[in-house]
Amino acid sequence: MKKDKNIENFDICFEGYLKETDPKLHKTSIISLLASVDLDLEFKERLKDEKEIERFFLTWKIAGELEKDPKERKGLQQLGKLSEEFYIKKQYKKLFELFFDMIFRNLIDFVGAENRDDFEDITDHDLYEKGIIPPEIFFQYFLIESAVKNPKFDWKRNDEIMKQNLACLITCFGDIYEFMNE
Repeated sequence: MKKDKNIENFDICFEGYLKETDPKLHKTSIISLLASVDLDLEFKERLKDEKEIERFFLTWKIAGELEKDPKERKGLQQLGKLSEEFYIKKQYKKLFELFFDMIFRNLIDFVGAENRDDFEDITDHDLYEKGIIPPEIFFQYFLIESAVKNPKFDWKRNDEIMKQNLACLITCFGDIYEFMNE
């Protein structure tokens, strides 16, 4: 019975993440979802400083300039340019798509999936099913993927909700990269 209640609570929170138009209810939905992977407090901290959200998307340009490896520098410079452009123009769907793609590419490189013979198709679900990425990382990836691929995700919500979505993206992105760097 408890499991059914947890599933029901997840469904309500996830629906709030996708479509809620009230900023307080939307924020509560994200906090509940991120609490399941112990990232709710980090998310709340990110929301306190709007400049931190802006810095995150503008910092990639600087990272490209500082990178020593010419191959990496070119990729980071492109990421920096697009990240800054999409953020400034409030093209948040494109911004999410950019970081979603970056995460997936890096997960594939991280696990060396292209050099393995146990993949027919390389998908995020394969990485999870094969136990290559832990459930909490898959869950965070799923939240970002939902913003990009779920047709129910409403991009036409107010600035406060978009700020919350950006803070969620940054929180999940950071934790996924921390996992890959451990």
